[in-house]
Amino acid sequence: MVLLPEWPASRDVAVVPHRQRRWAFARPALILSLALGSPGATDAQGSKQAFHPNCAARKLCNRPMEERDPKLHEVPEKLQGKAPKGHLKPLGHPDFDDSWAGEIDAVEDMEPETFWTKYWPKKPFIMKGFAKKSPAFTKWKDDTYLLENFGEFKAKTEPKNEDRLTDYCGDFKMGQKIKCGKDTIPYTETHMRIKKFLPSFRKSSFDKYIITQMPDAMAPDFIVPNFHSCGKRDVADPGPEGGGRWMTQMYENNFWLSYNDGNNFSTSVIHYDMNHQIMCQFDGTKEWFMWDLSSEASKIPMWSGFYKK
Repeated sequence: MVLLPEWPASRDVAVVPHRQRRWAFARPALILSLALGSPGATDAQGSKQAFHPNCAARKLCNRPMEERDPKLHEVPEKLQGKAPKGHLKPLGHPDFDDSWAGEIDAVEDMEPETFWTKYWPKKPFIMKGFAKKSPAFTKWKDDTYLLENFGEFKAKTEPKNEDRLTDYCGDFKMGQKIKCGKDTIPYTETHMRIKKFLPSFRKSSFDKYIITQMPDAMAPDFIVPNFHSCGKRDVADPGPEGGGRWMTQMYENNFWLSYNDGNNFSTSVIHYDMNHQIMCQFDGTKEWFMWDLSSEASKIPMWSGFYKK
């Protein structure tokens, strides 16, 4: 169980307000890497194209370092001595070790008073072992159980290696117009029933994972921690029907289901969402890279400008 303040929802790897990183090793590894295209390439019209689909989305960096072409992470000769340390290197590369602020706090339990006075709104933490309290910790590892109980529900799926360059085609960012060439990968999402997804998602050739609002029928299988109880509500928010203003609002539950065979990682781009998040992992391995936006926002290559310092 990991609390990620203002963590970007609906994506696999997150940037959150703490420049720290935390690993939880289990079976498959999940790694985010960021690599910019080589400057000076041209699009079909002959115009310079400075931005390209990220390395993982092109299926070049969605695997361990030792299985990649070393040239992918080499700084072009024209940029030698000019590019910043870590340029074209994946997050987690030794070039970034001197920026690591240490592991986040790990606790077994937490009272609301501790959460609201010591952690909220910008300090993440991990509750070790909390996921084991939920029936989902064992039940959801069984594909047959998911099929028989939730197979008829329709779920939203996305490509396992995200690239959002098409969100900005034609926009002006970083002082120049974003020109998108033929190699630009469009953002796509599809919907399919869970029973159709399950027979295929373990195949290395299947390039989708589930990221969807969780069906209500799945709710009895997991337990929500109560450390965030007693939160203050907006003056215009009366609280849930049948409840009261003292109840802390939760917007929605999202369900992720992906499979990594060890050398074909799911990845996302660096991003930020506006809501605080509680992530509960029942199986596998997930890796988060986190920055303290109050001091590092200007150093993160993001275009939206929506994150808060």
